[in-house]
Amino acid sequence: MKLSTSRSGIDFVGFTLPSPDSAPLYDMWYSLLARISPDAIALYYLNYRLVTILPPVLFYILLRRYRVSLLTSSLSAFFLLITNANFAVWPKVNHFPLMVLLISLTLAAIPKSWAQGFMVLAFGCLVASYVRPEMYYAFGICFVISTVLTLFRERTLLNATALTSLALIAVAVGIYVGSPLGASQRSLMAFGQHFSFWRTLKASAL
Repeated sequence: MKLSTSRSGIDFVGFTLPSPDSAPLYDMWYSLLARISPDAIALYYLNYRLVTILPPVLFYILLRRYRVSLLTSSLSAFFLLITNANFAVWPKVNHFPLMVLLISLTLAAIPKSWAQGFMVLAFGCLVASYVRPEMYYAFGICFVISTVLTLFRERTLLNATALTSLALIAVAVGIYVGSPLGASQRSLMAFGQHFSFWRTLKASAL
């Protein structure tokens, strides 16, 4: 995603807030780890270990939460751990929103209300969007679904209060941090990289 993640994460300790579409949440995560391991090299490998091990662990918890058998859950988590999509990926910024989404999916199974479940997912997608900006679209979809469910199927004061609170949180974060979908130099660079990749792929196929 960006090669300067470790540097900007360490700089975040000095309250240098990055742009909203440049993974500020991941920088916050990295800065918190920097308090545990101040050495830059040790910090890098600490983060690498955590974001390699935690997704399979959270995936196992998610499967068990939805009552998948112990054997299937264990094997699935193990295969996720050893797959190239986990070990061979660098930088591992994308693993962090995966962790957020796995936690959100697990928590979404707790409320018996479908509307509240989608609110939990919407909040998780909102959080993940400050690592991967495209997750903001998923936040919008989940928010609309929870709104429709609240208005037409589950009209309760609790649902209305929770939905209003979620909207206020999204607005407040958007005002303070900014919109993750805002155009910036990074967005243009990402577009250029994708465009260049597909042009190269198309040329090699001819």
